[in-house]
Amino acid sequence: MIEAQSAKRLWLNWNRRGWRTVEPLDEHISFEVPRLFANALCMMKNLEPSWIVDLCDEIGLFPTDVARYAGIEPFELSLEGAAGLSSEPTRNAYGWFRFKGAPGVNTIS
Repeated sequence: MIEAQSAKRLWLNWNRRGWRTVEPLDEHISFEVPRLFANALCMMKNLEPSWIVDLCDEIGLFPTDVARYAGIEPFELSLEGAAGLSSEPTRNAYGWFRFKGAPGVNTIS
């Protein structure tokens, strides 16, 4: 662990060098664009669209939110017309949102 005196010295140097706003080489390093999660979601949708519904149900997020976190457009995870699924949410017995047509969901209105 860092002692209080060392921590104070490090904070002063960090401040003195102007690293509070911009760190060295920030303007030269490009932003990382992670694609693994987005690729996995698109593969899941292509193989079995109900897997996206199951994932959204388990984590409690709408497909549009999951798409936003993955850095893809929401239409890429659109469930409209896929195996009779609808993106209109309903609540299950526990208060969680489910999607009509998903496995285990009563599709009777």
